Amino acid sequence: MRSDKHPTEPMPPMPLAPLDEAYLAHAQTCRDIASRVLGFLPVQHRASDPEHGREAERALAVLELAEQLVTEAVVIERERKASWSALGDAAGISKQSAHERWSAHIGQWTRIQRRRRASPALADPAAHAQDLDDWYTGLVPGEPRAVSGGLISLRDPGARQAADELRTEALQLYVRLDQLKKEEDRAFEASFATPAADSDAGHRRTAWAGVHFAKAEAYDRLAVAEAPLAAEHRRAAAAQRSIARDILAGRPAGPKGSGGQ
Repeated sequence: MRSDKHPTEPMPPMPLAPLDEAYLAHAQTCRDIASRVLGFLPVQHRASDPEHGREAERALAVLELAEQLVTEAVVIERERKASWSALGDAAGISKQSAHERWSAHIGQWTRIQRRRRASPALADPAAHAQDLDDWYTGLVPGEPRAVSGGLISLRDPGARQAADELRTEALQLYVRLDQLKKEEDRAFEASFATPAADSDAGHRRTAWAGVHFAKAEAYDRLAVAEAPLAAEHRRAAAAQRSIARDILAGRPAGPKGSGGQ
């Protein structure tokens, strides 16, 4: 008898908690760098090699990976709630310079839901960690769990579930902010569509301010759901509340408000 039911798609592996995902990505880059550097040896004399630039090209590839390693280290630090001041001190630059240098990378990390990019074969974090463990053991015998041993959520399904729920909440909050932006546009236009003396003008301004208060609440929740951007989200929430208070007080709030999304 023929069945009309489609085979059930296997569930994708649940990612680790964001900090462990960041550590796993960092460990992979360490491996990539080590593999390239070890490829420089043994020394091969190439005085007669007509193709110039090969050695420099290989070294520059390592430098590019080293920059990636630094960026991944910054992601780890932000997941550990390090301040931009602390990161600036570590790099020998100012807090503002550290923010300018790496904040876009933190934004990108949150946009991919704070999880590493991996090939389909290594999508399962347990398989990825085991692969790195095996590689490291080949270099340093006696360290069978050099990577997996430090990934706390790998052995804690509850922590992975809780982290994934925060990822889902963050996505929902961004959808909510998109909806509120449309409501803000409509409320702004309604507030200026009729003379200020209109009997309903006060109600319209209250509704307009209410949208900004709702946006502030969404940013407050994002500050909890996305720890690496907590300070930015809190600033956005404060800006939205300031705009709302200006609207209620009859002060100019700028073109359709400002601050955050």
